[in-house]
Formats: sequence, C-alpha cells, structure tokens
Amino acid sequence: MASQLAQKLLGAPAEAELAKDSPEWALHMPAQEVDAKDVQTPDSWIPRNPVLRRLTGDHPLNCEPPMQDLLSAGFITPVSLQPVCNHGAVPKLDWSTHRINVSGLVDKPLVLSMDDITKLPSVTLPVSVTSAGNRGKEMNLVKTTTGASWGTSATACSYWTGVRLCDLLRMAGVKSPQQGAKFVCFAAPKGERAEGEDGSYGTSISVVHAVDPANDVIVAYKQNGRWLTPDHGFPVRMIIPGSPSGRMIKWLSEITVTTLESQNFYHFHNNRALPSHVDEKLAKLEGWLSRPEYLVNELNINSVISRPGHDEFVSLKKNTGYQLKGFASSGGGRQVIRVETSVDEGQTWQQSTIHRFENPTVHGKSWCWVFWSIEVETVQLMACDEVIVRAWDNSQNCQTADISWNMMGVMNNCYYRVKVHKMLLESGEIGLRFQHPAPNEVGQFRSLGWREEDMIVQRGLAEAELHIPKIAVFPAEPPRMTKRSRTESSSSLNTALPPHPSDSVLSLATLNSIPSHSDKVSKAIQAPLIALNPRKKIPFTLVEKENLSRDARRLRFALQSPKHVLGLPVGKHMFFYANVNGEPVMRAYTPSCAKVGYFELVIKVYFANEHPRFPEGGKMSQHFESMQIGDTIDVKGPLGHFEYTGPGQYLKNRKPFSAKKIVMIAGGTGITPCYQVAQHILSDPEDDTEISLLYANKCEEDILLREDLDEWSRKHKNFSVHYTLDSPPENWQYSKGFISKQMVADNCLPFSEDGIVCMCGPGPMIELACKPNLEKCGWKKDQFIVF
Repeated sequence: MASQLAQKLLGAPAEAELAKDSPEWALHMPAQEVDAKDVQTPDSWIPRNPVLRRLTGDHPLNCEPPMQDLLSAGFITPVSLQPVCNHGAVPKLDWSTHRINVSGLVDKPLVLSMDDITKLPSVTLPVSVTSAGNRGKEMNLVKTTTGASWGTSATACSYWTGVRLCDLLRMAGVKSPQQGAKFVCFAAPKGERAEGEDGSYGTSISVVHAVDPANDVIVAYKQNGRWLTPDHGFPVRMIIPGSPSGRMIKWLSEITVTTLESQNFYHFHNNRALPSHVDEKLAKLEGWLSRPEYLVNELNINSVISRPGHDEFVSLKKNTGYQLKGFASSGGGRQVIRVETSVDEGQTWQQSTIHRFENPTVHGKSWCWVFWSIEVETVQLMACDEVIVRAWDNSQNCQTADISWNMMGVMNNCYYRVKVHKMLLESGEIGLRFQHPAPNEVGQFRSLGWREEDMIVQRGLAEAELHIPKIAVFPAEPPRMTKRSRTESSSSLNTALPPHPSDSVLSLATLNSIPSHSDKVSKAIQAPLIALNPRKKIPFTLVEKENLSRDARRLRFALQSPKHVLGLPVGKHMFFYANVNGEPVMRAYTPSCAKVGYFELVIKVYFANEHPRFPEGGKMSQHFESMQIGDTIDVKGPLGHFEYTGPGQYLKNRKPFSAKKIVMIAGGTGITPCYQVAQHILSDPEDDTEISLLYANKCEEDILLREDLDEWSRKHKNFSVHYTLDSPPENWQYSKGFISKQMVADNCLPFSEDGIVCMCGPGPMIELACKPNLEKCGWKKDQFIVF
C-alpha cells in the first residue's frame, strides 16, 4: 500500500499506518494496488490512483485528476489525487544511502544524508504546485506544441515540510553574487533520463532568490505530514513556491552554486514561453532556447470554471439559483484579489466571492490557490452563449482575453470560457448543456470540447483553402423533391466534381488576381459559389432518398442554390450534426457524389436491437433513416488530414508527398473515402496511379457501390478490387473471413517505397487486422493513412 511504501520498501523511518477513519486519510487517500496500466512498465512497484487521467500513454506517467474530483477534495489535495509529470521511470531510491551534495561556490561543501536533513530545523508551508503547462491542451488545439495536452487540473495544494534552502546555503557558506555566485542549480540522480549529457533532470534559480527567506524555497521531505511518495519525489525534492512545478526538482541529489545558469538539457527544453512566431525549427536554428529572458520563473494569474462541469445538464423547469464555481491562482507570491464572471460576452462583469484558506506569510506572500463562487439565475444562463471568468492579482495583473500560442504550450492564461447550449432531452425536458474548451474527461453526452471543434474547423479551412474547380460551367441537374425506391443508373449518380489536380485548382486569391481583359475569359473563370463553410454549420435539405438494400441508403441533399458547388477536396470529409432524442450527435461522412447544386451520401443504417454489443444501434444512421424529404441537417467542412491533389500527389497534414501505388482497405461504410479518391484518379486520363482495393463486409448485400467498383475493375488496368465476407453465399469467388496476411499478400499491391496504404473502417479492423498484416507484408507505419 502506498502509505507504507516509503518505509517498507525504501527504508524510510517508520510512520504510523493510516486509518481510513482518521483525519489524515483524507489528505492522502493512498492507492491500494498497482494500476494494471503499470504492470508491464518499470513503475510496476508503485501503487497509483486509477482515476488519474493519463495524457501521454501508460509510461512514463503524466497525469492529472478529473476536475470535479480535484475541487471536491477541497483546499488541500489528497496526495494520490495530485497531478504527476515524469520524464521517465521513477528511481527507486533508498533512504539510508541517498545523499544530497551541496557544492560549487561555497566555503564548506556538504554531503547530507536523509537523517542529516531531517534533523535540521524545518518549516511546514501550504503551497500550490502548478505546471506551467496547465491548460496546455487548449494551445495544442490551436497549433501543435512540444508540450503535453494538460487540461485544467495540472495543479494541487499540499502542506510541505522541509529545510529552508537559505539555511542550507548558509551552512555551506555560499559565496556572494559579487564573488561570482549567481545561480543555484538542482539536479536529480544521473543516468535516469534519456536526454542530456549525464541523464539527469536539472534546472536552476538565482542565488538572490534562493537566499531570500521571503521566498520560502525549501528542500522538502514530507507532503501532507508524511514521507514523500515515489511519484512526488521520495525521499527529497525542491519546493519553489510561486514557480512552475517543472522547476521543483524531484529525487533531489545535487545542489550546486554556480556563475552560469544550469546547463542541464531539461533546463533549456522545458518551461520557456517563447514568442508566438517561434516554432521548434526556428528555436533550434536561432538559439531561442538559450535566451534567459524567456525562462518561466514565476507563474501568471489564472482562473478556471469547475461548475458547471463539461457536458453538465441544468434543467429549465423553473428559474432557480445556480452557483458557478472554480479556482484561481497566481505566481511569485502575488495574492488573487479579484475574480469576475460575465454572461454577456464580456460587456459587463460581476465580482465573485473569493474563498481563502491561507493567511499571507510574514513577508506578505500568498502561495496557494483560492476558490471562487457566484450565484446566478438559470434564466441568465439561458439568455447567454457562454460564461467567462477572469482573475486579477495584487500587482494588477489580469488574464488575457485571447489565447497566445507558444512552442512549449506553457503559461496559457486566457479568459476561461464555457459555452452554453440549449438542449431537449428524450424525456421532453428542456435544459442547458455546458461545454468546456478542452476537457480531458468524457462528459455524459460524450461531447468534444469547443476548442476541439474549432480546431477541426480551422484546420479544415487551412487545408482546403476553398478549393475551386478551374471552369465552373457544369450542367446542373435541378434536385427533385421525390423519394425513390428504384436504383438510378450509375452514370448519372457517380460523376463527382471534376478532377482538381494542382494545374486545375484555383484559389480565391488566384481567381481574383486574373486580369479581366477579356469578357470571354471572365465569364469562363467565374468563381463558383462554395456550399461548405469550415467555420460554421450549414443546413442542407434532403431532396431524394433511395433504398439500395434492406439497410443501405443513398441520400441526396440540395446545396444552397442550383449554382453552388460543394467545395470538398478529394480525401476530405464533412461533419454532420444532429440532435437525436435530445442528445447532440456528430459523425464524419464522405459523399459518394458531388455535383453542381447537390451532393449524395451512401450510408448503412445500423438499426437498434440488431447487434448485442450495440443495442441502441447507430444514432446518426438511424437519424438519417428517420429524415423525411424536406428535412435539413447541419454540416461543417472540409475536414481531414489527407488530400489527394494528383496525379500521384497528395498532402498529409498539409505537407506534400507523392505515390505511384495506393493500397486501399475498407470495411463497411468506410468505402466512401476510398471510393472518392479512386473515382478521382480513374476519371483523370493523365493519372496512372495504381490502386488495389480490399473491401470487407459481413454479407454480400452489405457491399456498397459494388456496381461501380466492378465496372472500374473491368475498364481500368490500374484498378483492382477484391472482396471478403464474414458470411459469403455459395459459389463465392472471393475471400471469406477477417483480413489476414495471406489475403493482403494475394490481393493488395506489394510493398513499394513509393506507395501508401489508405484505410477506413471499424477501429478493431484497422488496428488488429489491417496494420499488423500490412507490416508483415513489408509496409511501414509511416505509409499508413487512416481516414
């Protein structure tokens, strides 16, 4: 058990066992067993709280608690519930043999054992420890950073016990700045980390800061009254109040007084807030990481809304009081003096009540977070689109209104905004659903954060740049308001937008730059009307509905006018939004056809009570099934990380690549993006890219678009198709069963350095069947593209 780990396994002096009914228990809530995620890692000896949200895989541990658990625990956070940021395996240090070396520009170098440290005069202080990367996920959703996607819970508050650093330095006879003593460097054990010359994690602070007792820097060995746990630095660590947690070295081994700042790898590669134009490449090229002015020495003012929680539902049966809650903090010992909320987009602000749990120190410093609350009425929330919070400290620092991106994803302190959505439950109850910007927890309605949705839209816009066909003169077939049960000929349904390789695509800027010296040219190159808008949802009307089989449908949606074109680049998809029984549902689809004035989807309806694992069936597909002619559905796009620009050219995450061969593997309705790309290639006589398609389904009637696929196989020498079914009919000439290595080897193009593999289908099929068997056939992971 975690509460006894320090003494039983690591040799620390004995402590009384924690009793669950004791007041101390709530300060620790010790984990009882090793988490299953750690069993196969070097940390398999450390019990951990299973509620912690892991952000970077199972190992090393980088985690934060759910927001509601963190705040409900109160001012002092239980140790097992606190965030952890590890850069590697936790070192298994022994109390009796561990030493701290105090050296450098001192008169009397010290080598201190843990028993030596604990015999020195000690202090106990409440201090909040917060990562500079807190709220970093929001930055990652603007543009990828080098930091982890921390949510709002990379913070916690504890009572820390230890020796003042200024006392230790005085014992060692630290020299003055005039004698060259400018910095105090800290380091963890050597050889424990993969990066850096000596494999240690280290950083430094100024001597002036270190020797000032007002700054309360301590060498700590207890947390909430008990020995440190391994994840939090056993047996000893630094606590530097008001600074980011990344500066507070765990497993402390060395204290060195120097003239230069720490030269440790991690000192330069962590906790630096660089200007927004500096990316990783420029930082290395121009030496930004070594510029001391960008080092984060103190945290900034910040605040967060915890209530309402993400995806929380508040009923509107009657107008009642509702209490907004959250926390706020600042760095450098500055006190939070003001927390304000707004429900009218920042036009007016209301002061919240601040709940303080500490008194300023004798030097006037405040090292801990505060909680805040304010009572509003539900009718106020009903009338607003978002709830905003901002805070101020006693240096009159305030949060910024907008997010400011930086390469490491640190110091994000823009206003915290929670979106408010009106919602109708299946029961008929009307209420409000709240949406946080970038939660790391799944809400009850399984909604994304609003910044996540914005990221999808923004990247779609950046990637697509509103691709426009070169000549916008197409025969427009006016949509008919009918419902059909027959199958229309493939020739009239399967002509998508004309090919748009790089020599046949004009951006708006290009079109606008063409001189209008000829009326004939001007008329021929008129910019068409684009239907899609990646920044907002557009409603499209269902105008035709065709039953292809028992559960397959072809749906035609009219665009805004008969002159509009969809504007979807090849390889991209669109998000469809619907409200299903009061629950917002969002799914990605790729149209099978897009012409002037309309687009079409081929979908499979997953009915309720047909699959034991999914008794509710597919919510969006059943919604499509229930739609009547004249109904509308909201759509955003273009979206996606892949775009085929042809011939043989494509973009992956906006970077250009080329391919002469494309292996396609699709399952069920995953055929549509593969179909879209193949159709584009085969309709361009100049594109000789080779394609092989392996298409998996349950039974023969599930095969979508088969008529077209078979026809392409007959007509085009650079296209082949092979089917596999779980339950094939008699005399079936293709494969049976799950995708296997032999199936891939026999029916897909062989491995080629100039090839790629495009896949779309159920997750288990992709991860357990496609990827492993493709790798066995020689294909490499960086050649995989999953739609």
